[in-house]
Amino acid sequence: MPEGIGAKVKEGVLGIVRGTGDVITGTIDTVKSAVGSALSGAADIASATTNAAGQAVRGALEAAGEVGTGVLRVAKGAVVGVIEAV
Repeated sequence: MPEGIGAKVKEGVLGIVRGTGDVITGTIDTVKSAVGSALSGAADIASATTNAAGQAVRGALEAAGEVGTGVLRVAKGAVVGVIEAV
């Protein structure tokens, strides 16, 4: 599985927050894309899903903490994005 899912999500969420966009929708879209890409062609889907989901949520929460935006909104967006990707 490609590394850096968390970093991709973090940068995406930071861009959304700094651009004063819709944090929840933007986080959903960013996480969904990153996790979906990570799962594409994965041999062990269960393991890949767990790893990608953890990295994506961690990256989103790091972004929220870095810019001081609502952690709950970002966490909600991250979880919904993971669910939609799977």
